[in-house]
Amino acid sequence: MRVLGRRRRVNTPSHALIAAALRRAAPGRQIPLSAVLWGSVAPDIPLFLLVAGGGVYYCGVLGWTLQRALDRMLGTLYVQDPFWLAARSTLHAPLVIGAVLAVALTAGRERAWGRWLAWCAAALFLHAVLDILTHVSDGPLLLFPLDRHLRFHSVVSYWDPRYHGRLFSALELALDVVLTVYLALGCRFRRASTPPAARA
Repeated sequence: MRVLGRRRRVNTPSHALIAAALRRAAPGRQIPLSAVLWGSVAPDIPLFLLVAGGGVYYCGVLGWTLQRALDRMLGTLYVQDPFWLAARSTLHAPLVIGAVLAVALTAGRERAWGRWLAWCAAALFLHAVLDILTHVSDGPLLLFPLDRHLRFHSVVSYWDPRYHGRLFSALELALDVVLTVYLALGCRFRRASTPPAARA
């Protein structure tokens, strides 16, 4: 799903592609793919669940049109409701991500789960940084949960045409295509270099 409401759109696939491409560019580090992928998409999962649940309630139970439901969810609840704010902010918050990384590096430094969690936190941080840099007034809260107001106001929005959103969308689509080809070629070359006996 690329479009939510009249203006906001989802760029979660781009986060996953960027994280996976960076992982492929550093093969010697043996970074767990599952950690990178989960970390790159996890910050957006709460919003997906809220929108899906809200769609069932507003459209299925109350009988609203989809557009009215999306306007309510992404125009009002997205920016004003404390529960929605907490759900969508937690895994975008640098302080929370830092706490996750601290746990991974202290309690789990020598354990497989600790290494997995550390790389997951790194992908969470990358996602948050990209969102911070591509939102004008609706980006991640920088000091959540200690502060529910402070945001970085970028000059670029990944979705708002008033702040180069159309150009950014075109560039993002081009980047997605390039990264998809890069990753696909990597899989093909890796499979071609694997002995037939190892594939069985």
